[in-house]
Amino acid sequence: MKTLNWQDIFNLIFLQALVSLWLISAARSVEAGTLDDEGLLTTQTIGAEATQSNEFVASLAANSVILKPGSELGIHDRIYISIDKGARFANRVYSLEQSTAGAATGDNSHFYLVNEFVNGATELEFMVQSLAGLSSGDEFILSGSDVVGQNVDVHIAPAEVGDKFNLNVAGLSFKKKADDYKSLTVFRVIEQFSAKVDVLADQTIDLLSRRTTFENNVTSDTITVSFDQVSADHPINLTRNDNIIVQLKGDMTSIANIVLNAGGIDQGEFELDPDNNLATIRAEAQPLFDATSTLININVNASDTIAATQFWLDFELALDGGVRSSLARANRYAGRWLYNGLRAKILRMTLNEFGESRYIQLMNHGPVAGNVEAEIRLYTDGELTNIYRHLDWGSINANGFLTVTEADILADLGIEAIEKGDEQPLLEAHI
Repeated sequence: MKTLNWQDIFNLIFLQALVSLWLISAARSVEAGTLDDEGLLTTQTIGAEATQSNEFVASLAANSVILKPGSELGIHDRIYISIDKGARFANRVYSLEQSTAGAATGDNSHFYLVNEFVNGATELEFMVQSLAGLSSGDEFILSGSDVVGQNVDVHIAPAEVGDKFNLNVAGLSFKKKADDYKSLTVFRVIEQFSAKVDVLADQTIDLLSRRTTFENNVTSDTITVSFDQVSADHPINLTRNDNIIVQLKGDMTSIANIVLNAGGIDQGEFELDPDNNLATIRAEAQPLFDATSTLININVNASDTIAATQFWLDFELALDGGVRSSLARANRYAGRWLYNGLRAKILRMTLNEFGESRYIQLMNHGPVAGNVEAEIRLYTDGELTNIYRHLDWGSINANGFLTVTEADILADLGIEAIEKGDEQPLLEAHI
């Protein structure tokens, strides 16, 4: 027996390294397979709300999942078909048809489905069981049954708008040659239902009515919104048990009721929660999506003081099965109620008490010019003798001031000049 010297050992190690490199190279030999070479797989749209149901299943059309390997396949070679983003195959059995001239021209006896359980699997593993092998020119068509030409059902996982589900295929031969297939997007999640604010609340609270009405004695305001629905390949079909929930946020202390009107018909019911600055409106969903626009009519109590406030809206679709979906970004701005001008009260001022003309000076710290309208109440001997409303004191420039003299006030009141020593009437001005 020959004793190996160090040179023999080196040669053996070197030869072993070469063999290892060859095996690695062979294992990494990649051929290009094709998926959907005939363009039959199109991206299907799914409504986002539909994916929230744990039972939602979408289908790939029969004979649409067609693949071609980049190399010949021999016995025990494998083909792997998978779906990503948590989706799962939903048929009870699958088969691969080996076809030489299109769908239903071959048979599915050449492949064996390795998976023990396929309903709920994310990957299907097929093994070639034909001793003769398969040609690289053949097509392989996936069927969602042990009968060729059936739909492929996919259980869609909960997803958000913009998510995509991709079908992936990989091949691995017994000779360590891999087929690399380009993945395809087969499902895309879209926003089927949405809502937006079209016209804002914009009434002006009338100070001269002691804030009990808006200008021109109006006692209501309207916010106009629209509910939109787009078509999808796999939609949610609304029923009478599906609802829209609208939450209006703002000061509710003076609000008497809120009426939701779509298509000229009052819809749903409302609930006021003034302590939490909230009103909740609930109505059947379909009539709101059918209408061109929906009105949120807000009516105030004529005897209450109306508070200046801003409004925000939240929209939610509540499906019968328990799924809830927001229809718009939270806290959508919906308008405001403001007072009609600067609010100021000048405590009772004696006219000509010292024989001098007194004056009132108003400052406008705002960035825009504004008009000044006043109400003056005249007291004589401590009794209210007259009220002068809607007195126009002119405008104040932005960051400017306005001076109103006693003579100006007397002219507004139609009172001649008061001399020192005369009876001293008092006035208070509400601006």
